[in-house]
Amino acid sequence: MADKTMVNVAFPTELLKKIDRLAEAEYTSRSDYIRRTMVQATKRDEEFDEAFLDLLSADIGEVAQKAGYKTDEDFARLSREIKQDRAKRR
Repeated sequence: MADKTMVNVAFPTELLKKIDRLAEAEYTSRSDYIRRTMVQATKRDEEFDEAFLDLLSADIGEVAQKAGYKTDEDFARLSREIKQDRAKRR
């Protein structure tokens, strides 16, 4: 993460006070505290997304298999059919 870009962000005053207290308690700067918190949140989101997609993929695979879809082409056809069905309902 050597390449950096400065950004300006507006925070509600009370939130900024809380951030300052938390940063001070960790003996770090406001900027570093916000940066580390955002990195952690991003990693958690990515990990959640991966886990969710794995579960979703397993569920979809099971449903497709029960419906008689065996290949990726079958699955793509199922996806198109669902999209077309939803479009008709609008």
